[in-house]
Amino acid sequence: MAPGFYDAVVAACRGAGFEPRIDKSATGQIVWGTIAEGQGVALIVRSLEFQVPNGVRLVCLRPPQPPPLSIDIIWRSDSVGGAVEQFCTLARDVCSEKGWLPPHDRTTRANTR
Repeated sequence: MAPGFYDAVVAACRGAGFEPRIDKSATGQIVWGTIAEGQGVALIVRSLEFQVPNGVRLVCLRPPQPPPLSIDIIWRSDSVGGAVEQFCTLARDVCSEKGWLPPHDRTTRANTR
């Protein structure tokens, strides 16, 4: 369902020194029941914490280094206003402060598309 997330999770596991065993039948809501029965664990994004049922514990992990997923900013090319510029500046500053930008993206680049 989310190949980028899947690849990032597998890469994070390998980076931590282990190969994950993946149960391809435990997808979507099915995984919660499997975990509640004590038959496994799952790595999920924080935004799904509201779905965690009773009997399942959510534990925050230290983020893998480097962060495994890229997040891009997109906007209409004919609509570059003050709010877009301010948001991009703020996002760039936060990413730079956190060390999330690869070296080639650390400079301001104009959108040419």
